[in-house]
Amino acid sequence: MSDQKDDVKVEQTLNEDSSEHTDDTNNATKEDVKTDSKGDNSTDDQGSSEFVINPETLEKLTLGFLSHCLPDLQRAKGSLTEILTSQNILHETAQNENGKFKINEDVEQTMTKVKLYHAKLLYLKREMNHLGEKSFKLKKRGIKLQQQKIKEELQKQEQEEKEKMREEMLTAKIAKKRSSSQSEKS
Repeated sequence: MSDQKDDVKVEQTLNEDSSEHTDDTNNATKEDVKTDSKGDNSTDDQGSSEFVINPETLEKLTLGFLSHCLPDLQRAKGSLTEILTSQNILHETAQNENGKFKINEDVEQTMTKVKLYHAKLLYLKREMNHLGEKSFKLKKRGIKLQQQKIKEELQKQEQEEKEKMREEMLTAKIAKKRSSSQSEKS
């Protein structure tokens, strides 16, 4: 019974396809499609039946099928080509954008380094200002110490001169002998 149902379905499908398409396919009839089976109501051990189709009918059915499906397939092929082209463009665009993000990551790393070096530079600048102030104070103190030392040396020299003069004054002066002529005259 399943063989008869399959035969009827095949005949209906063939009839529908042949009636929908070209006039050449309208010539196909039920007689062109024949089935080989061992009996009308019997089934094979494998459950299949063989179909014998007239080559002319097969060619007409093929041409009808192609004329029906080929335009849709060509449109689908055009659409697929268009989609593939768009997809390639999208892929390239995405790669370019990824490249930009990679460049942005490099820029971010560079900016991080710049911030670090800027902080180091500010630290060095503060240190240099601090050292500059210290050196200025040391120079000023050095000048004061030098002036004080010069004053002390001058005071020391004056003191030594005063002491020499004092010693000279304190040292006994030996009276000079007066000559007899001078003493007699007096």
